[in-house]
Amino acid sequence: MKKRYGALLIISLLIIMIFSFIQTPSLGEEKELDEVIEKYIKTYKIPGIEVAVAKGDKIIYSKGFGITPEGTEVTADTPMYIGSVSKSFTALAVMQLVENGKIDLDSPVIDYLPWFKVKGFDASRIKVRHLLNHTSGLSEETYFPELPVDTSLEEAVRNLAEAELVEEPGKEFNYFNPNYQVLGLIIEKVSGISYDEYVKKHILEPLSMKNTYLNKEEIEKKVTKGYSSFFGFPFIKKEPFRPYGLPEGYIVSTANDMILFLQAHSNLDSNQKILSQDGFKQL
Repeated sequence: MKKRYGALLIISLLIIMIFSFIQTPSLGEEKELDEVIEKYIKTYKIPGIEVAVAKGDKIIYSKGFGITPEGTEVTADTPMYIGSVSKSFTALAVMQLVENGKIDLDSPVIDYLPWFKVKGFDASRIKVRHLLNHTSGLSEETYFPELPVDTSLEEAVRNLAEAELVEEPGKEFNYFNPNYQVLGLIIEKVSGISYDEYVKKHILEPLSMKNTYLNKEEIEKKVTKGYSSFFGFPFIKKEPFRPYGLPEGYIVSTANDMILFLQAHSNLDSNQKILSQDGFKQL
């Protein structure tokens, strides 16, 4: 995860898929896992962490450790920013719209956002697939603005007219957060509803993810403070919500919700509520 998300993460969110347990772990196995997590917390000076473990379609371990900035105990249902894991929701939403015939991965971005521009380059050569794979040619080397906290998603994407390419699209991987801002706006344009409405209706509700939040008012109510790190030591820091960053890093969730999301990606033979098996494999 990029450095810019060091201050974004609320405490820490650890999602683990462990396949070594054949059934619900014994007390000895659970104690062993507790010890591994507690050692991790001590080593990296993490104030609080939540963990969920699944085997197949069963959640076999779910627990929180430590405290929140407000001084309450962390549980596996404590809301936290999930940082760039948010991108996996955006990618899934795009693939759903591909299966519905509303997006073509190999179509140029301008087919969906006709006004889309980048600096000194023909933007028609940047395709949807390039954004998903971080091969758009855009990079933080030439574009790393500090946009006002209340910047809208469309305003942020329009601001990419100031971004210069560092490579021909499709040639080289360059991790670039705004790629997923563009994808989020495409989702809005082709679906006719906001990004948060789309994800809630087509991902969260089918998976019964009841403690995952994308709405500004809900997020600001659930998460007001987090922790950042200074020379390896945590300190409490206010966590502002940035609407334009939602598709790439500002979703709030819990370990118990995220394990449901992970299971949907893992149990391809039995769970196709939100995407076909072939769609998941391509994803």
